[in-house]
Amino acid sequence: MEDKHKKIEDAANFLKQIASHPDIIPGIHNYCDRWCERCPLANRCTVFHMENRMRNFETGSEQPESTWDDVSTMLSVAAKLLNEQIEEMGIDVDELDSMAKNVEHKLKNNPKEAKAVKLANEYSSNLAEWIKLNRDKVLEKHLLLDDIKSPQSGSFTDAFEVINYYMILVSSKTYRAFLHSADDDLSDDSRGSAKVALIIIDRSIASWVKVFDIIPELEDNVLQFLALLSKIKKEILRRFPNAMEFVRPGFDEL
Repeated sequence: MEDKHKKIEDAANFLKQIASHPDIIPGIHNYCDRWCERCPLANRCTVFHMENRMRNFETGSEQPESTWDDVSTMLSVAAKLLNEQIEEMGIDVDELDSMAKNVEHKLKNNPKEAKAVKLANEYSSNLAEWIKLNRDKVLEKHLLLDDIKSPQSGSFTDAFEVINYYMILVSSKTYRAFLHSADDDLSDDSRGSAKVALIIIDRSIASWVKVFDIIPELEDNVLQFLALLSKIKKEILRRFPNAMEFVRPGFDEL
């Protein structure tokens, strides 16, 4: 137990140290696509540094026990830092409960009932099922392009990597945008999340167009997914017409 407390204390101190570094951009992780490997600003993100520190590897593979232990530690660190901040600000916990109830009352509509969220969930679930059924066909096409050293091989691989990586994020980021959106209050956080969702959708659309160009026989499937993505985008923009004007920390700043 003492070792666990020390681990939490060390991790909290590490996070404070990283967060206070002048190169760190506060809040940058709130409006990103979570693709750290492709992010040019990863080194300026506290979450990136913290996750790297908490990740345990042995002989090149992550150990399940260590993984879940790290998740538990991360949650404990978050709780510890939150409690410290509450104490520093002199906030009464009972007041926080009252504020939470007021926010819940203000959100008259359940975000799960939003049309955009329903469409996004449909896209993610349909795509997951489609990938499961067509994995062999896609892999066969990739190997064929690779064998003949086709210049389309790299483009094809990248397109499917983008589609696969953003599969769940399309629905999760859309949900996050509507989760923080009260009926009469389009907060900056909501618009920021909506912007990330729109960016992910546009990248997914571009990737599906690449797939169609390389495998035209998938036309019916591609058009169905493109139609769904277009509907989601339309609904998000209807709710957040100025979403793309939101300035994300780091990404959209000069």
